[in-house]
Amino acid sequence: WVDGGTGKCAVIRCFATSATETLVLLTGPGLAALHRMSGEPGSLKPACRAFPIPAPRPDRWSAMAIYRLEAKIIARSQGRSATASAAYRAGESIDDERTGVVFDYTRKRGVLTAEIFTPPNTPAWMEDRAQLWNAVEKVEKRKDAQLARDLLLSLPHELTLDQRHDLVREFVTTEFVAQGMIADLAIHAPDRQGDERNYHAHVL
Repeated sequence: WVDGGTGKCAVIRCFATSATETLVLLTGPGLAALHRMSGEPGSLKPACRAFPIPAPRPDRWSAMAIYRLEAKIIARSQGRSATASAAYRAGESIDDERTGVVFDYTRKRGVLTAEIFTPPNTPAWMEDRAQLWNAVEKVEKRKDAQLARDLLLSLPHELTLDQRHDLVREFVTTEFVAQGMIADLAIHAPDRQGDERNYHAHVL
């Protein structure tokens, strides 16, 4: 929400779980925070992205997802490689041209989507996962090279597959691609033996 009078801003994302339409709920701490910012919640104009949420199953209660983001570095000094990381996250097979090792994860289950986002005027070959990460491995010569940033994002299980995809695509294009970076995105479903709500995304 944006207060046009003072320029103060707060973002509230509230996903309704009791109706088929998304509702913005201003209650409790959220309402108090808006009072502190502007003094007049009614003067705030909606400026946030909203997603319609399917009605919950009648036999279970619904809870709001907890935000989670992990950021790491793919470092050669830790025995990791960009080619192996990319192959695993996308569920593909990549031949590492530097070491001759084949990283084959084509049997991996749960990869819902995998795609590469590039800034304008990027060479077409950089949209090929194997070529992209082999180029990174080749240009980085040091034994302690930092090959890529590695992000793990939790995604709200209340959303549909398409909504989760749109949400993370918007985040990646705004925060990384618009800044001139290439982002390799993979969205994974929950593990069959784990929490059924654990939809998540990997970004290299």
